Amino acid sequence: LPARPQPAMVGTLEVDDDYVVTCRAAQRAVRYLLLSDNAAAALAMPLIKLAVHDAVTFDENTRTGGPNGSIRVGRELARAENVGLEGAMAALEGVKAKFEAVSYADLIQLAGAVAVEMVGGPLVEMNVGRKDSKACPPSGRVPTAAKGSAAVKAAFERAGLSNVDAAAVLCAVPVGSSTERPTGALALTPLDLGSSYLSKVTSGPAEEAVTELLQQDDDMRVTVLKWQENEDDFLEAFGEAFKKLSEVGCKGLVRPRKGAANRVPKKAKSAAGGGASGDDFATLLEDPYMLLAGAVAAGAAFWWWNRRR
Repeated sequence: LPARPQPAMVGTLEVDDDYVVTCRAAQRAVRYLLLSDNAAAALAMPLIKLAVHDAVTFDENTRTGGPNGSIRVGRELARAENVGLEGAMAALEGVKAKFEAVSYADLIQLAGAVAVEMVGGPLVEMNVGRKDSKACPPSGRVPTAAKGSAAVKAAFERAGLSNVDAAAVLCAVPVGSSTERPTGALALTPLDLGSSYLSKVTSGPAEEAVTELLQQDDDMRVTVLKWQENEDDFLEAFGEAFKKLSEVGCKGLVRPRKGAANRVPKKAKSAAGGGASGDDFATLLEDPYMLLAGAVAAGAAFWWWNRRR
């Protein structure tokens, strides 16, 4: 008899300092990717959605699914709910080729966190150490708003999240939607993740099933209306829910230490040939003091140039 396919289990890796540093470098590479040619507007949402769809398949009872990178496998990526995410996965393959040591599971969640930040969302401090799996979870685990609020809430509860977590995620991410570029209330664009965005969710036309769900489900609507009064509360709730979802089923993840972002893995350093690279530029973008120093230097140079004219 042919061997039965193994379930898509989640797990953690034994990571060392080099792995943690390499993860931070890969995260900087994603940031640089989003900054290149204004890619954030087109790529940020697919990256966020890729992370959510990979993680929300977790089942607490069977310990299967979850943030294990299985969404990269062709048969899972081709599912209806994942249509439009192929470009995001292809972009991450380029980063993975440079930082091979980083697991797909970690890279997908790290990239999602960077994308959240790039569209004006909260800074999500990601832990690392997720283990890869090529075993796809059963289809149908990604919640689809068209099935109704009860089914959506049950899907998030199965993954270990609360109704408030579900509302926070759904306010920002068109979970289960096959639309490549969301429209209407869920047309997430850079710097649009705030109170004006929330008002569209509850008062605008329900152009997508997720928006209709948030408008018609009493519990979720009340929660969203409260967030409209305080944008910071929503951003905090979304950041917590995103982080919680990124870690479901994973125990013993490692939080990168402060200062690790300024170290460069040996392999990446040698590949750069000693010269400045995109990673160097992205590192500067992470350091506000370096940005300030650069701005002062640029201002001084401009003043000196004007005096010479």
